[in-house]
Amino acid sequence: MELTTQQTDEKSFLINRSELTTLKLFVEFYLPKYQALLHKLRSGPYPLKPLAKLSPRMFDGPFGSNRTVDMYRDHGIPYIRVKDVLPEGIITDGLTYISEEKHEKLGRSRVVPGNVLMTIAGRLGTAAVFPKHLKEGNITGHIVGIELPKGANPHYVATFINSCFGEFQVERWGHRTTRPELNLGEVGRIEVPLPPRPVQDRIAGVMQAAYAARREMLAQAEELLGGIDEYVLKELGIDFLELESHRIALKPINSIAGGRFDFEAVVTVPEIHFDDIQPTLLRQVVQRINDRITPAADSPDEDVNYIGLGNIAANTGELAEFAPVKGSSILSSSPTFKRGDILFGRMRPYLNKVWIAEFDGSCSGEALVFRPDTKRVAARFLHALLLSRITLYQVVPLQTGTSLPRVSASDVLSVKLPIPKDLGKQTGIGEEVQRRRAEAKARVERMILGEKEAA
Repeated sequence: MELTTQQTDEKSFLINRSELTTLKLFVEFYLPKYQALLHKLRSGPYPLKPLAKLSPRMFDGPFGSNRTVDMYRDHGIPYIRVKDVLPEGIITDGLTYISEEKHEKLGRSRVVPGNVLMTIAGRLGTAAVFPKHLKEGNITGHIVGIELPKGANPHYVATFINSCFGEFQVERWGHRTTRPELNLGEVGRIEVPLPPRPVQDRIAGVMQAAYAARREMLAQAEELLGGIDEYVLKELGIDFLELESHRIALKPINSIAGGRFDFEAVVTVPEIHFDDIQPTLLRQVVQRINDRITPAADSPDEDVNYIGLGNIAANTGELAEFAPVKGSSILSSSPTFKRGDILFGRMRPYLNKVWIAEFDGSCSGEALVFRPDTKRVAARFLHALLLSRITLYQVVPLQTGTSLPRVSASDVLSVKLPIPKDLGKQTGIGEEVQRRRAEAKARVERMILGEKEAA
């Protein structure tokens, strides 16, 4: 018996009795689109192996009392969460750590270079290889670690899981009546074609080259968007080189009384002048928002908009690799924000991560949330200023710490900015910045797709 013609709503179709399994009785498991892809996969030239038979060991991370907010550290053993796992690799911006003692107690979920990590809740089926430079780490309960034999290239296996042939299997096995998720047994049933190792290496090499090309394109995007800084300063009549020439100077004692007395605070810019524009303290035009929620407790089964620093592109203020995640995957107390608020990355401030919120959500505690006073400052204009060299010039010297330097909220709020009193001028500059960003992004997308530039 053959499948009936697939209807657009996929509510009516036939399957052979032999294709039924007691493991899954959901209608969605047998959708024609899945059956067609499964047939195509099984008709390929290479033998298929379920991950459970391919992998000598599969494991997941801790749940319940073994996984608590207070185990997080600023340094130590990398603790990989769903947000850190992307197809191009493990993202280390905003990485969380646990102590070596906790790591020893969670030995079952220890990961080492070459392990494939696959997300099984919150965001299903994203796979990446744990890299050599991290040496070792641990994983949350929403990730499965997959050890592989020497005959399997981990980058090839991760590439397959991220492909349409891995994705449809994840969707099939991950279906639930409540929220999609996978368990270890279901991950083990994902079938992977295993070509000879040289073929695996070529496929993996192609994808690694593609990711490298993408990173190069993103670097070009950053350069294109970085030119916007020049436009803003020019419109404000500011010569940054002249401003920077006064960078190293002693502050008079009366200007630091009651404040910081450390070297960085004393040996810095004594006064900042912006020609005809009177300097304005950031605290005069924004309200710092510090309302917090704990998504794992407040909305564990809901999709939440959570922004980590890894989701904010350096120097461009663009949202990067963002997808909603399940509240249960965010254990820490997280600042909330609303559309139009500005998130300022306080950890490693030299990375210049500043985002103007496009929706409501919550974020990493390493981001400061500012709500602009729209009667005094245009939000997009302020966003451009906070991304500019003027802000970096003032903030970076005030960072403290060595491995993960941070800047305090009070220091950021004390930044001096050239904000014209003319709100209309601010709005005009902000709108032009937005237009230039959109134009630069569109150009980069054409570059990524290999399209030729118009003559």
